[in-house]
Amino acid sequence: MNRKEAIRLSLLGSLLIILNGCGDGSSNESPKTPNQQEINSASTDKKAPIITLKGDSQVDIVQGSAYKELGATAVDAEGNPLEIQKSGDVNTAVPGSYTIVYSTTDSNGNTSSINKNSTSNS
Repeated sequence: MNRKEAIRLSLLGSLLIILNGCGDGSSNESPKTPNQQEINSASTDKKAPIITLKGDSQVDIVQGSAYKELGATAVDAEGNPLEIQKSGDVNTAVPGSYTIVYSTTDSNGNTSSINKNSTSNS
């Protein structure tokens, strides 16, 4: 056996030793240590989603004119888009103040909401 073959066999033997030490051969994960569990629970996302209004947060509307609500967008802490719930409407035929509320909840249960105020003037 020459030097190259001896090195190759030595590396192969080391690789087999390493692989044999990587678990019990089943698909079961090794149990987590208490420190790992603490780290995982401490890294849970507690940040509220970010809602961005399309258009201004305060809108003045002439009574009887056409008005189209532009909506809003929302993302979670990682920047993933979220669905938004909208409540409230604007009735431009009736003078008054109107509030539209946009709200969302991310997959970790964090919630956020934002108001858009509209005033219909005669």
